[in-house]
Amino acid sequence: MIHVEIPRFGYKPGDFKATPFSFELSRIGVQSAGSRSFAHRHSYYHVLWLIRGDGVHVIDFEEFTLKPPSVFFIAPHQVHFWNSGAPADGYIFKFSVDFFQRLTTSSKAFLELPFASTSGDPVIYIGESEQDRFEPALQQLLEECSASQAWRSDMITAMLQSILLRLLRVQSAGQSSEEVSCDGKIARGFGKLLDSHLLSTREVDDYARMLSVSPGALNEALKRSRGRTALQLMSERLLLEAKRRLLFSSAPVGEVGEELGFNDPAYFARFFRKGTGMSPLKFRQSYQR
Repeated sequence: MIHVEIPRFGYKPGDFKATPFSFELSRIGVQSAGSRSFAHRHSYYHVLWLIRGDGVHVIDFEEFTLKPPSVFFIAPHQVHFWNSGAPADGYIFKFSVDFFQRLTTSSKAFLELPFASTSGDPVIYIGESEQDRFEPALQQLLEECSASQAWRSDMITAMLQSILLRLLRVQSAGQSSEEVSCDGKIARGFGKLLDSHLLSTREVDDYARMLSVSPGALNEALKRSRGRTALQLMSERLLLEAKRRLLFSSAPVGEVGEELGFNDPAYFARFFRKGTGMSPLKFRQSYQR
């Protein structure tokens, strides 16, 4: 069998990668032909803002319904694909890692954006009336990106910041500012710790200690901001890592399990089957041809 290569999309030679101002906005249909129905990944931050269309968007093997107007946030190197059964319309934002870091330096609020941590849902669903209020700002930003006027980069940055902050308000509707700030900070910290410590410890007490909170406070913050407990998020993150290694390496299934801390191949198989409904080998074969 031949492993399917996951395409990686980076910056094209000569475009915004080569400039200090690494941001691009385009209209769906002009550049993307409506959808990418094959699995791929990007080397940059990617925002898909759909205002028309239907179907599904799969991000790191998790399926999300396209319910426009909706805004999807894809972090660098996440595998995703989407397909709309009806004609799609909307916007695509692209910005480099450096550009995103500059945004978060200007305001910590941008760390609350869904792609700032892979532990949260990567989509914000907005209502039709809310989209009507966003549309003039999106059109103005698109026009500014196409122009070559004085202070262009400063103007684009200011307009983008305003749009993103308004999206965060939609995301946090119904929550107090204290809940958003405290819970979001704990959840972001937990997500970062999972990225660096998941293979060395899976004890909730260890993560709580590193975050200087009690295990109970950690779980409550995660349930409010992510809808899951620490153990559930650890299992999801471990399952995602298992899927990636099964697809993107040729290591035997038993070796993949051992790398992830499963010394018993049967236990790894049970864990994987519980999360996916199939064995690790069947999962790998389903992505092969």
